[in-house]
Amino acid sequence: MRKLQEKRELRRIAVTSILMAVLVSAGILTGRIISRYTSGAKVQSQVEALFYGTDMDSAVAESKGTKDCAYDGIPTSEFGTNLPEAEQSLSEPSEPEQISDPERQVFIYTKTEDIPDYDFAALLAINPDVKGWLYIPAAEIDNPVVQAEDNDYYLHRNIYGEEEYEGTFFFDHRCIWGESRNCVIYGHAMLDGSMMYKLRNLLNQETADENPAFLYITPEHVYECQIFSVYRTTIYDDYIWFQFFGDDDFLDYVEMMKNKSEVSFPDCGITSEDSILTISTCNRSLINDGTGRMAVYAKIVRIR
Repeated sequence: MRKLQEKRELRRIAVTSILMAVLVSAGILTGRIISRYTSGAKVQSQVEALFYGTDMDSAVAESKGTKDCAYDGIPTSEFGTNLPEAEQSLSEPSEPEQISDPERQVFIYTKTEDIPDYDFAALLAINPDVKGWLYIPAAEIDNPVVQAEDNDYYLHRNIYGEEEYEGTFFFDHRCIWGESRNCVIYGHAMLDGSMMYKLRNLLNQETADENPAFLYITPEHVYECQIFSVYRTTIYDDYIWFQFFGDDDFLDYVEMMKNKSEVSFPDCGITSEDSILTISTCNRSLINDGTGRMAVYAKIVRIR
């Protein structure tokens, strides 16, 4: 009887020790996760302050008050299934304006007051890999875009080249802005709502109606990107093309992407003379095995 009690006591001690070890490990992991998000928010605020010329200390303080409490899961790239309305839009819904063009009609949605004041000098001084700035108010995206010699370098590095789970938005290394017919930007979708997480807002038809375009800004020019397709897919779908065998092949690809869109957008009149921008991020609402993706396709129109 005494030996049986001793065995039970040993089992109880062993189980308690295991549970304590699990709790300690979970606490350490949670701390690291929160630290990752806090670090990413701080860097983002610093970068925005540099780009827009705002007060650095205020930007960092604001990030501490918002991002620290936003964590709600493990660091991963994932979308939920709910599609909330966007909190902002480029402008109030209105008819597009026509730009004078002697050869073809070009329409724009962006008003002059929608274009923010900015300065690339500080960002380029930090990192010459900076190529531009992606501004999508409907998805709360206000981030720099970089480009390296491969598609791995910025996957988990910030604009300073430091290791950071959220990484930085980056162009596919095969793309050349101004030359490639399809330029592709990649980015993570974080569970705290940062990075490309809220691109899912564009899957809501009302939000899509109010936000038919977004901005991509380079050191030289401002471009309006007129959306023509948004849909969820997987890595097994051939949803990104880089090379086209002539004009017909390019236009066939554009038409194919239009037909796959989960929401409708105004016809932006893409011709063989145009180029498009594709944004690709992760998505788990269709398949939860890490292979899900979401893509946004837009016609590129230089407006300044």
